[in-house]
Amino acid sequence: HGKVVSVDTSLTRWCTSEQYSKGIVVGASAAVDGKYNTDRVMQRTDNSGYQAFVWCRSKAVAWYLPSKEELVIISRNKDKINATLVAHRHAVIDGCYWSSTEFNNNCSWYVDMNDGFTRSYFKNLSNHVRAVAIF
Repeated sequence: HGKVVSVDTSLTRWCTSEQYSKGIVVGASAAVDGKYNTDRVMQRTDNSGYQAFVWCRSKAVAWYLPSKEELVIISRNKDKINATLVAHRHAVIDGCYWSSTEFNNNCSWYVDMNDGFTRSYFKNLSNHVRAVAIF
């Protein structure tokens, strides 16, 4: 068993400006379990307002928005992952990526793949998104 990252990426918002203005805390608090966070958001009746989650889950039910710590692990292994992505002509992992881990009602965590640091950012602004699946 293990985890895989999607070969494609998207530049999208964690949530829409409409959802952001409501100041909702969705309970995506797991720092190590992105599937848990994604399941929590996707169970909401207003889940279409959470674009990063919807993009990941649209691949299949097994795909999810990775947590903060899962993205840190990806950043530590970025060179190996990118070598495979380049060999198959897919977009490399670079820049800042949304995690599924919420910081507060206004912000969520992202990971900068260039330095591996986690930072919070406003949910209604865009960052890169790459889905993860467990096998």
